[in-house]
Amino acid sequence: MRRAGARASGAMSTRLRIIGYSVAAQALGEIVAFIYHIELTNACDLTCSYCPLTESTRPRSVMSDETFEKVIAHMKKRSPLNFMILHHFGEPLLHPRLPQFIRRAAEARLNPGFSTNGEKLNRDLFRELIQNGLRWMCIAFHTPAGEAAFHECRDLAREHQLVYWGRHLEGGEQAHDPNAILGYGIERQQLHSFAGTVASEEPRPSGWRPACDYLDRGFVCVLHDGRVVPCAMDEAATNVLGTVDDLDSIQHAPSYELCRSCQGFTFYDSFRGLMKNVVEQQPTRLATDHWMA
Repeated sequence: MRRAGARASGAMSTRLRIIGYSVAAQALGEIVAFIYHIELTNACDLTCSYCPLTESTRPRSVMSDETFEKVIAHMKKRSPLNFMILHHFGEPLLHPRLPQFIRRAAEARLNPGFSTNGEKLNRDLFRELIQNGLRWMCIAFHTPAGEAAFHECRDLAREHQLVYWGRHLEGGEQAHDPNAILGYGIERQQLHSFAGTVASEEPRPSGWRPACDYLDRGFVCVLHDGRVVPCAMDEAATNVLGTVDDLDSIQHAPSYELCRSCQGFTFYDSFRGLMKNVVEQQPTRLATDHWMA
């Protein structure tokens, strides 16, 4: 391996708007766990120094069909999101049934997509994923091969109206760049310390709570083995909240030990805004069964 530096109307519409926020949801005794990231696999074909997966002790494996079907069932029933994120840690392109998983998600009108390092991407595979219902993709330029794959496949993305963009990982703003994402361009994003696991962070006092969409909006991540963790910083699964079978009863703690060394993670408004812009500008590019207010 190489090393690299809604359909929601009436009461249901109101309900989705209310339970999208953990504080309101807890007050109402409602569900607060919404799936945000889905880890198809924790295997990767790179060993990046800035990724906690490189030093991970979790056994490498892939998500089963059974677990993925449970994810789809929960998102169809509960999710206020209009997109499905098929990555957490690991490289989604390494999952042997990725095309089939994308097809199932597309059949559920969940607008599946993922971020990839692009190492395994080529035009034939990209076309197969599109034919199975891929609706968006981000290629992070960990190596020159990833950037080359981005340029190689960009015309196919335009032809099929995917939401498609590249990403340089370096100094810059963390918010998504609308012009890049909507225009098949390249954005620049800063590297995250992953709550101090790959870059030192001065710990805050116990109980510290950064600005965080996971805590504030009730988002969680589903690992490949079906366990549920509170956020994208918890690669080591130190805070297992339950499993996919428990999603109707999972609630976030006020904060976690990881929060003390975290920069915070506020991404939802910018990304949701982008996806809404896509639908408004080009309605055929995404299904619109699910919306969060």
